[in-house]
Amino acid sequence: MGINWDFSKIAKNLVLLSLFISTFLVLGFFTTRSLSDRRNEPGDIKLGQKGTIYIADSYKDAILELTESNSEISYFKVIGGLGRGNKGQVLDKPVDLALAKDGSLYIADLGYSTILVNKQNSWEYLRVDDLKTPRGIYLDENNNLYITDTVNNQVLVFSLGQNKLLNKWGSQGQLDGQFNSPEGLVVSQQGHVYVIDKGNYRIQKFDTNGHFITKWGSYGTGDSQFNSITGIAVDSQENIYITDSLNNNIQKISPDGTFLKKWESSYGNSGYPQGIAVNQSGEIYVLVMGNHRVAKFSPDGVLLNRFGADYEVPSIFLIWFIISIIIFIVISLIEFRQTRRISRRTIIGLGGLSAEIILWLIIGWELGRSIVIS
Repeated sequence: MGINWDFSKIAKNLVLLSLFISTFLVLGFFTTRSLSDRRNEPGDIKLGQKGTIYIADSYKDAILELTESNSEISYFKVIGGLGRGNKGQVLDKPVDLALAKDGSLYIADLGYSTILVNKQNSWEYLRVDDLKTPRGIYLDENNNLYITDTVNNQVLVFSLGQNKLLNKWGSQGQLDGQFNSPEGLVVSQQGHVYVIDKGNYRIQKFDTNGHFITKWGSYGTGDSQFNSITGIAVDSQENIYITDSLNNNIQKISPDGTFLKKWESSYGNSGYPQGIAVNQSGEIYVLVMGNHRVAKFSPDGVLLNRFGADYEVPSIFLIWFIISIIIFIVISLIEFRQTRRISRRTIIGLGGLSAEIILWLIIGWELGRSIVIS
């Protein structure tokens, strides 16, 4: 005795199931994105030679190496493994990095509480006395490595040439030269050290010997006020650029601390800018973790370009749609073979699936044009 298939109902239920699973995946993905605080995962961006961009991706325990050519990403490489638990993983929550002239990468790794060095694809540890929890890192022209220690509330200066600690300064507190969880830092061509004093909602300026010069900033949403400072960079004129993830903006400050300009990270309230870097032309690159992109701005804050996304969502949908289409075609062929016709509901179902595929291809194109950023 044969089975009496109602193909129109099966087709309709298949489309409904596809819509349900797709909706579930969308809501689940974006809920996970917001609830897991990936927007608060630290990360930084640094610029190398010939359009090379390096991103410290602490969520995926990797350094992403990109090459920008004609406003597009033409090369993409992962250094140190991608995703926790993967084979080949070397890093454990990399939060900042510095580039040496010989191409070596010095990486502040929060998970291992140390500085890791990548030289010609080989790895080693950099032993720095008195370093407990590295957070920010910067390599100056004299081959001196400046490191912020969030637990000890200090800035350390380590000579790579002499392989020894040259200087350190700072303690916990709110006075000049004291810190409350210092994070990123940068050294200007003019020989000044700018340090993110995150817990005190301010930037402190020192000379390279650690002598305090000035400070600016306070808690709030106004000009020269901060909520969560996440990145700092300086241009050739010693203008300072600061990202604030919770105020969702970038502020431009003069060397003496005078407020000059601020603008949003180009994604409304969902940007959460983290790292920031400035190239020799004064163009600004911002790592926007909330939207998994890099945004490129002019020195005045005009958006020039943006690239990058996470392919994870389009891949999931694509696999499901392929399975749905195959099942749908098989059912339609069996229906036609048995009844010599295609029902109206089946045609409607096919149209619904096609529309949904087109929709997610459009979303996938927007989300996943170039690179993968957590």
